Amino acid sequence: MKKSFLLISLVWVAALTISCKNTKNAGSNEESFDAATLEAAKVELADDVLNTLENLAAGYIDAADKMHFDNLLTDNLTEKEKMVTPDYLLDPSVASNMLTRLQKTNALAILVTEYPIRIAYGMPVGQSKEAIAKLVVDLNHPIDLDGETSGAPIAERTKQLYENCKERGELNYFWQFAFACQSSLLYLISNNPDKFFNSIDETSYQNFGKHIKTCLEALKIYAQYDAEIASVLAFWESNGTSLSEADYQAATSKEGARKIFSERKENLAQLRNSLLQ
Repeated sequence: MKKSFLLISLVWVAALTISCKNTKNAGSNEESFDAATLEAAKVELADDVLNTLENLAAGYIDAADKMHFDNLLTDNLTEKEKMVTPDYLLDPSVASNMLTRLQKTNALAILVTEYPIRIAYGMPVGQSKEAIAKLVVDLNHPIDLDGETSGAPIAERTKQLYENCKERGELNYFWQFAFACQSSLLYLISNNPDKFFNSIDETSYQNFGKHIKTCLEALKIYAQYDAEIASVLAFWESNGTSLSEADYQAATSKEGARKIFSERKENLAQLRNSLLQ
């Protein structure tokens, strides 16, 4: 028996592939998400595939709960550290230039991920809140905006977003948003790996690897139904960082990962920036 499941829409796949190839013509085609477009994007997935996706989501949420990553990059900032305003955060005004649904979703994920950094450094957050709110409205995104901007635990926010997407039959958006959030988080860590890895313990590190691995495994399932999604994974693996021992051999400890983050800072910047092209 097979059930209907809303996979990543064809227009989203095309836009993401364009983004990953660093072309700049995505903004010239405003996406239309009418009923016919969404219906055309549906595929039939077998029960065992749906069960696999459900299990991956459970593992993803469980890993989020065990990572204990909340505020690791921002806790216990010294007064000296606070004097150096981060220059690597996304300008909130960029959100107004995002035209496609993909670009808007990725910009939303980046701004949400960076929000605690702005708070910790005492940076103005008015523009960020406005940009986030506008993107949520534009996308009709099922995100708990209050939870994102009030610093609710990552695991709590992740579970709420998953349940919201599941209720709406839009689990594709959950994994899309997760992909962009992880890309942004990796980028933020690469800009201050010493602070991050000094704060994290081995258990949290191992669950960080699991968190990334489950997201990639979900995207690999999607890739089976469209070759273009496979290019998304290839781009991640070329420009991301090796953290999951099950998939990679480059990092088997957090010390090894610290080195990789330092060495691949530019690659991670390219990965994050590509999401907005």
